Amino acid sequence: AERTGFVADAILNARRLEVAGKVRDRIWILALARGDLEQAQSALQTAQGLADDVKRRVDAGELPRSDLLLADKDVLTRTDAVAQAENRVAQAEVAFRNLTGMESALAPRREPLPANTELPENHPQLVLVDAKVEQARAHRERVDGERRKGPNVWLGGKRFKERSGAGYDSAVGVEISIPLGSVAHAAPALAMAGAALTEAQVEREHRYHELAEALYIATLEYQRTNEAQQRAQRRQELAEASLDISRRAFELGETDLVRLLQVQADTIDARHDQQIRQLDVGLAIARLNQSLGVIPQ
Repeated sequence: AERTGFVADAILNARRLEVAGKVRDRIWILALARGDLEQAQSALQTAQGLADDVKRRVDAGELPRSDLLLADKDVLTRTDAVAQAENRVAQAEVAFRNLTGMESALAPRREPLPANTELPENHPQLVLVDAKVEQARAHRERVDGERRKGPNVWLGGKRFKERSGAGYDSAVGVEISIPLGSVAHAAPALAMAGAALTEAQVEREHRYHELAEALYIATLEYQRTNEAQQRAQRRQELAEASLDISRRAFELGETDLVRLLQVQADTIDARHDQQIRQLDVGLAIARLNQSLGVIPQ
C-alpha cells in the first residue's frame, strides 16, 4: 500500500512536468510568432518611410518615377508579410488558449541557465519508474510471503438469539486452516509477480536512456542556438553600418534606389534574425530545463 501511494505521488509530479513542457513550448512558439510580427511591422514602417521620401524627391524632380514604383512595390511586399505574421500569431494564440484556458500569454521570461547538466536522480520521470519498480518488488514479496504461510488458527466468539424476544446465547468458534500444496498453487502468481518486477526494471533502464538522450540533444541545441545568436548579433552590426553608408550615398546621389533597397532588405533580415535567435536561445534553455526535470514555479 505504501509503494502504491508513492507511485500515485510520482505520477502526479510526472504529469506536472509533462504539462509544464507543453506550456513551455506553446508560450515560446507564441513569442516567436510575435517576434516575427514585430519585425514585419518594423520592416513595413521602414519601407513606408523610404517610399514617402522617394515620392517627395520624385515630385521634386530629383528621382525618376520608376524609383517610386520600386519603393511602392516594397511596401506592398512588407504589408503582405505583416498579414502573414498576424495570421501565425493568431494561430499560436489559439493553440495556447486551447491548452491553458488563458486568453493570452505574457512575454516569456528567460529561465535561468542550469549550472549542472547531469541527469538528476530526482527527475520526476525517474522517480516514477523507480516507484513502479519498488511497487512490483513489494508485490512479489507479498506473493512469496503468502506462499510460505503455515497453518492458521482462528478463535472467536459471538452472541445470538434464536427468535425475537428470546435471550441471547453465546458461542465460541475455532477454525484451523492447513495449506495443502501451497507451493504449487502459488507458483503461477509468483511467476507473474517476478515477470512484472523484471518488466518494471527494464522500463526503468529504457526510460533512463531516453531521458539521457533527450538531455544530450537539449544541451547541443542550446549550444547551437547560443552560437547562432552571437553570429546574428555580429551580422546585424555589420548590416546596420552598411545601411547607414548606403542611405548617405543615396541622398548624395552616389548610388541608386535598387542598391539601397537591397541593403535595406539585408538589414531588415539581419534584425529579424537577431531577434529570433534571441528567442531561440530562451526556448532552448526552457527545453534544457525541461529535460532536467525542472518544473517552473
